[in-house]
Amino acid sequence: MDEAAETALQLVTAQLVAVTGVIHLWDSVPRLATYWEAGATPDPLAPLSVLFVLGLVGGLLAFVLGARRELVYLYGALLMVGPLVGYVAWHFVGDLGGLLPGTFGHTHGGPFLPGLVEHMVADPVDFVSKVAELGALVCLSALLVIERGKTE
Repeated sequence: MDEAAETALQLVTAQLVAVTGVIHLWDSVPRLATYWEAGATPDPLAPLSVLFVLGLVGGLLAFVLGARRELVYLYGALLMVGPLVGYVAWHFVGDLGGLLPGTFGHTHGGPFLPGLVEHMVADPVDFVSKVAELGALVCLSALLVIERGKTE
């Protein structure tokens, strides 16, 4: 891949990561503030989302500061898997698959794929968030393959 195409892919990736981060902050910070005022955190998603965004910022800073590209792309791809798997677990497994005892998502009881599509169409913010996360995962994976190809 030529340098201009790789740079364009990096820019698209950064934009997808930024969209993902902004949506997670926009959705989580108000809930986290409410929990802070109440002195309790009944929903683990808000603090987990903020930690996720801090991880995204850390990855972007590492990229800008010249960290090994291969590690940044791998870290970013792994980080993007979290909210995608978490979304499915929260909406279709309930109780985050038992990962966080005492917290409950909700289940739809029907077939998985139609239920996922129905849920995504019903909430445009979720739709944009998950498309951006999936797009970032694909782009980061492609960049990782490109970077690994350079070292061989």
